[in-house]
Amino acid sequence: MIRLSILFALALTATLQAQTQTAAVTGNVRLGDEWLPKVYLLKINHFTDVFSGSHQLVIDSCAIDPTGRFCFPKTAFSSTRSLYRLQFALKSNPQAMINGVREHNVVYALLSNKDSLVLHADSDYWADTYRATSNVAPNQELQQILNASACCLHEGNQLKQAMETHQGHPAFDSIVATGFQRIQKMHQDVIFPMCRQAALETQTPEVAAVALSYMECMHYLQLFPDTITQMVRTLGQKFPNHPMIMEIEGMVASQQAATFPDLAAVRLPDVHGASTEITMESAALTILDFWASWCGPCKVEAKSSLIPLHKQYNDKGLKIIGISTDTDSTKWKNALEKEHYPWINVWDHENTYANLFAVKSLPTIVVLDKKGNVIAYDLRGESLNQFVRDHFAMMGNK
Repeated sequence: MIRLSILFALALTATLQAQTQTAAVTGNVRLGDEWLPKVYLLKINHFTDVFSGSHQLVIDSCAIDPTGRFCFPKTAFSSTRSLYRLQFALKSNPQAMINGVREHNVVYALLSNKDSLVLHADSDYWADTYRATSNVAPNQELQQILNASACCLHEGNQLKQAMETHQGHPAFDSIVATGFQRIQKMHQDVIFPMCRQAALETQTPEVAAVALSYMECMHYLQLFPDTITQMVRTLGQKFPNHPMIMEIEGMVASQQAATFPDLAAVRLPDVHGASTEITMESAALTILDFWASWCGPCKVEAKSSLIPLHKQYNDKGLKIIGISTDTDSTKWKNALEKEHYPWINVWDHENTYANLFAVKSLPTIVVLDKKGNVIAYDLRGESLNQFVRDHFAMMGNK
């Protein structure tokens, strides 16, 4: 019996060693009840893919066993080192990338079929707890970016709990708006400078791209145009001809030129399934509201800014179009039935418009003039309210 036990132990050890030798990624995670025992592997080829929720990026998946272990074989990875995303599956939305609340569920890594990475994480706070050991040094930089972002994730968790606790309370909107403002301030005071430093100091362009995504560079381009433009120019000189950095340079240049491709070239389904063209016809000002049913801050933005603006300026030429990035049409339709948004609503489940307008986080607000030119990007709250008031005041409508 003892000899059989020894033989079994030796066989198990040999199996684990063989698995380690043939696997590029191995992991051990603690999963809460809200998680499926599954992890997806996505290849990130473009800057817009970093925060993209598109399931088309998935190249492989594997099960997580009852002990929390999983592995991806070396054959899942290309021979040249590339950026990948490990994405854990939430039961309520298995294919979604969740970023900004407790259910943050992604890990980024630079890997090839010659590299290795060992991951340890706790599903209660992925970004705060995950630790990765790898032969690829920049993976430590990627870990530091996600670990540092945890401060905003904690605030997001507190906001989510407050929304659940105070649902129906007379001061609900004020409580949520205050929490959202606190998150925005923390992002500006902590995440923005940290990611800016990480992007400028790294020697790896993919790390710079992830840092720019987490700092929401396209949002801050509206607030700090000189800072963002100079930073992107510096990265372009540092990493000449790198596709991701060139893509970022192009997005910044396009936004500064305030022009985007013809919107009428893409049609999206409305709540009844009818193909709908987004047009600025007869509108003095058009607001595109990118949102999703699961996004609490999106609903706060709608209640505190968009609905009041719609009431005040709808008959003066303001047009609002809600563009949902939900992957599940039923959840989108249920949210519309509950929220009663009084404007055109369309479903962008393939992120066609979201990619066109470089949407990296929700909510994202894009303001267009009557010619379809972008005149404001990602303004929120009072900044958006003031912008719209000023625009109509200049037109003689107050």
